[in-house]
Amino acid sequence: MKKILAIFAAGAMVLSLAACNNESGNENPDDSQSSTSSTTPTSEPSNADAEEISYTPLMYLGFEDAAGLTAVHQVNLSEDPNLTGANFALAPSVHEILIAEGYGAVGSSLMLDGKYGVKINDMPKTSDDTYTIAFWYAADRYSQFGPLLQIGHNVGMADETEGGVAWINFTKADTWGFGGVECAPVAWNRNSAEKNEKGDAVWPWIGNNTDLQGKREWIHVALVVDGTTYTDSNNLPHIGATFYVNGVEYMKASAEDIGLIDEAGLPVVNDWKGVAPKILSVDGIYGIECLLGVNYWDQYSKEYIDEFYLYDEALTAGQITTLYQKGNPPAYQTMPAYEGPTDEETDTPVVTDPVVDEPGNLTVTSFFGNKTEFTPLKSGSSLTYTFTNTSNGNNNWDNFVMAVANADAASYGGAANEVVVIRADAWGWGGGASDFVAPDGEGNKLAFETNANFDEWQAKMKEGVAVELTIALDGNTLTYNATIGEYTVSMTATSGVDLPDTLYVFFTGENCKLTGINVA
Repeated sequence: MKKILAIFAAGAMVLSLAACNNESGNENPDDSQSSTSSTTPTSEPSNADAEEISYTPLMYLGFEDAAGLTAVHQVNLSEDPNLTGANFALAPSVHEILIAEGYGAVGSSLMLDGKYGVKINDMPKTSDDTYTIAFWYAADRYSQFGPLLQIGHNVGMADETEGGVAWINFTKADTWGFGGVECAPVAWNRNSAEKNEKGDAVWPWIGNNTDLQGKREWIHVALVVDGTTYTDSNNLPHIGATFYVNGVEYMKASAEDIGLIDEAGLPVVNDWKGVAPKILSVDGIYGIECLLGVNYWDQYSKEYIDEFYLYDEALTAGQITTLYQKGNPPAYQTMPAYEGPTDEETDTPVVTDPVVDEPGNLTVTSFFGNKTEFTPLKSGSSLTYTFTNTSNGNNNWDNFVMAVANADAASYGGAANEVVVIRADAWGWGGGASDFVAPDGEGNKLAFETNANFDEWQAKMKEGVAVELTIALDGNTLTYNATIGEYTVSMTATSGVDLPDTLYVFFTGENCKLTGINVA
């Protein structure tokens, strides 16, 4: 079935709506301002000279029609018993696959309106850890870690799944850039099966950590993974890789980086920079999954995407230039309204968090979705919070998050105003409004002490635990002490930049409910 939508008011782009097919590829449904692409960074290097590409891609989609695609949506987790590590399962969607005819980097493109996602059927695996992923996209809406394109094996499974949970998520990150700026695109990736002797899993990333690109503008992204294996100073494996935006090299990860410190004062490699091994070369329960605009836990992305390539070779810089130069997208145009069938009546709500239930209670589903009131914290004083935290028990981070900002609720603008963010599970980061001195001499900005047994953590938190937490400010030093059920967590950090005399504390979280919140 095809339908023709009205043309854009700003141009003559026509959309064709191709109904999704009923097959789900490797997934068993029973288990179930205008801008152009010419923007380039002002810093060197520039594009390499174009080189011919003689390789045949493992997968290529130009999105001239909906062939090879299945529309999917997020449903209740109980509909797929395999997905014990996810928040949602994916099932075939009634939403029609939207093809933006004549509007793309080359010809037409796929349009994702934030109400459904797409799965590429019959994705091949790579022969090893040498491969290239490239595509064009334009994001109408960005969300923290929201999936533009996510690819891997066992993507929605539990960490202990045989072969591990392994994926690359092309996304946006709010706190990974210099000075805490919003950054996109970045390629956050992992493989839970690749661990060191302490049991730490590898969770590296690579990408653009200087600014936000791709917001209502077409840009080209390429990740080249070169197959060179090396071990970082935490004895975690990495694969050498290079990340390109609009054909220009933005970040490179290799063994030569070990021990270096970047401009933000973070370790260049230690769990931060690179690509995890064996993401695309291992069969998972559903084979290799490639998901566009959707995954098993974040909100849907709203974007155009075009010219997707997967090669079983590491392309050269010149060959990346060739892929980039094939595209010539027009200026960004606003998405038209879609009036076809959707899954809203049966969908599990993902984007909109419920309001605060009543004074003193807070329910949060998506990360940083809802927030409590902002409470002033003056230098020389402390705040003590008490409440009960109840988690969905899926992950250790599905619990409360405490944030300290240099702005009140009316002025708060996100990462740039954050001084520190601390999760319940003794993990956190300094935000754009602080510059914490590394307490351990190894570049770790926050050093926590805890007696938590994280093998038991999820089950205990799901039962609901009493929390008593104190945060104190003394000049440029913040001290955090929490009793969370039977566990204790403490942390002290001193900012290298002067903090204001008054900061503001609020609570948020992910997939949890806080009840009986009281502050003294």
